[in-house]
Amino acid sequence: MLQDFIPQLNKILDYSDEIDRGQQLVDLQKVIDDLDKVKQIEYNTQTNVSKVLESDVSFDSGQYELSDKGKRFLEEWNENIIRNKEEFKKLYPDR
Repeated sequence: MLQDFIPQLNKILDYSDEIDRGQQLVDLQKVIDDLDKVKQIEYNTQTNVSKVLESDVSFDSGQYELSDKGKRFLEEWNENIIRNKEEFKKLYPDR
């Protein structure tokens, strides 16, 4: 998912280089929009954590019910997702 942001970052860096070389005038609105994109990318990078629930954690040997440890893991993971969603909504109320 984070690889999708690389082209956006490259465009921002290219624009910055063009300004540095005097090939482009500074468009304040574009700079503000680019900063917003960078904030979104930073937020997504910091909050999107890939977690793997191993089968030995989620199920006791020979059992088909989720183990207590697996349930706790999923509860914490769910709470983290909700917390991140709420934080995102604070940072970007229009999205």
